[in-house]
Amino acid sequence: MSTNIITTEGHAALKKELDHLWRVYRPEITQKVTWAASLGDRSENADYAQAPQRNYYFQHTPCPSRAA
Repeated sequence: MSTNIITTEGHAALKKELDHLWRVYRPEITQKVTWAASLGDRSENADYAQAPQRNYYFQHTPCPSRAA
C-alpha cells in the first residue's frame, strides 16, 4: 500500500521555493560576498564578516513561507 507523504500542490510549492532560493537569493548573497571581498581589508569589513553567517542561514534555516 502506498501513502502520499506530500500533496501535488505542496510538492509544486516546494519546487518553486527551491528554484527561487537557488536562482534569486543565492546569487544575491554571492554577489554581496564578492563585492565585500573586493573592498580590500577584510578584517574590518562587516559585510565580508557576515557572509559566512548569511550562507549558513541560507542553508540551514527554513524559508518563512513554510513556517506558517
